[in-house]
Amino acid sequence: MASPKVVSLNPETILIGERFRKSLKSSELNHLINSIEMHGQLQPIGVYVNNEGQYVLLYGHRRLEACKRLKRNVRAIVFDKKPDALRGKIFEFIENAVREDFSPLEKALAFKELHEKLKERDKEWTVEKTASLLGISRKYGQELLRVARAEEAGIIDAEKVKNFSMKDLRQLSSFSERTQRVINAVQESIKEEAIQTIKFINGNCFDIDLLKSNDFPVGKFNAVVTDPPYGIDFLTESASGKAAELRKEGLKFDDNLDKASSDFVEEFWKFCDLVTDKEKAIVIAFCSIEQFFLHKNWSKAYGFNLFYPRPLVWIKASAGQPFKANVQPSTCTEFFIFASRGDNVYIPKPGFADWINIPRELSKERIHPTQKPVALFRRLIEYTCFPDYKIIDPFAGSASCLIAAKEAGLKSIYGVELNEVIYKKALNRLKEVMI
Repeated sequence: MASPKVVSLNPETILIGERFRKSLKSSELNHLINSIEMHGQLQPIGVYVNNEGQYVLLYGHRRLEACKRLKRNVRAIVFDKKPDALRGKIFEFIENAVREDFSPLEKALAFKELHEKLKERDKEWTVEKTASLLGISRKYGQELLRVARAEEAGIIDAEKVKNFSMKDLRQLSSFSERTQRVINAVQESIKEEAIQTIKFINGNCFDIDLLKSNDFPVGKFNAVVTDPPYGIDFLTESASGKAAELRKEGLKFDDNLDKASSDFVEEFWKFCDLVTDKEKAIVIAFCSIEQFFLHKNWSKAYGFNLFYPRPLVWIKASAGQPFKANVQPSTCTEFFIFASRGDNVYIPKPGFADWINIPRELSKERIHPTQKPVALFRRLIEYTCFPDYKIIDPFAGSASCLIAAKEAGLKSIYGVELNEVIYKKALNRLKEVMI
């Protein structure tokens, strides 16, 4: 490339491309206009000739604009071809770095752009090298980079801070950076805590080997709190609503064990016997009124005692099967049992009655046809479980019990769900609630 020459050009013929500086401060520009009018243009601008033979500005935007307003030619150093993009940006940065109207934020964004382009060419390139090339200190370069990254992340609003000093921007970006680190640390802590306190798997809860292989504390659980299926086939009886939606998604119960049978109830209590602590454990399980006496007999056979000789009642205020309302009275109650084993079982709160009044969840976000409210499980858990209890819901369904146990402060929470469709939905619900 030939040595550049200085010529006098009509400023209106010079093109202006994309630049670091987005605006020119009026007071500074007026000061320069007055200076050029009195003393002439002391420093030339830099231009190059493009393929169409047009002059394109490299640096000296303010001097070019001042000469335009004075309607006089501008002195320019002309390069016969465009320097590579990186070199042109370096020219522009150095030229503008000393200008008062080159805002700190513009300077920071320009520094970041240059640094990233240099790093693309050399993976080992450092902030210190970029700063040295531009004639600034490494520390100042790091501060510029921090400010630019804060703006890029949306932490700094470019419009609101355009008149901020570098000191103001430095303090703001430093505070925002520290705040973001705290937020990230808290989120990671929450994720880690959720992982440590809740274990939720897909499978058959009666498969004890499966539980052991997933590190469930078999034989050490202090609480089984669950809503097992008990003979009501919502998937075939309901022609609309949540059950119909789930049928379309492929939900089906392919377990051959009759949920209303004595065999199923026996299997459930056999499970409770195997997984719970022999010295201290409670069981809360929802059931149909017809099943209550089966539960009463089989619980005793496996070493448990019912606290009440009759079923406890959940009053849910609205019917769970409204599609039958035109042929029979609406069912606004469900039943559950409360049993224990061991001589040292106590409940943490007095006043646990044989009925509980909690409204049903009517939200469209329900993911299970028989989904029970978190508030219901939380009330039951808070009245019957101490914080150090290990709790399991073997028929976790929508994970309402697991969420309630977490909210109640329990630290060892386990759940199993047989159906894969429901399990995936419940797992997503758990993640959203936990995070």
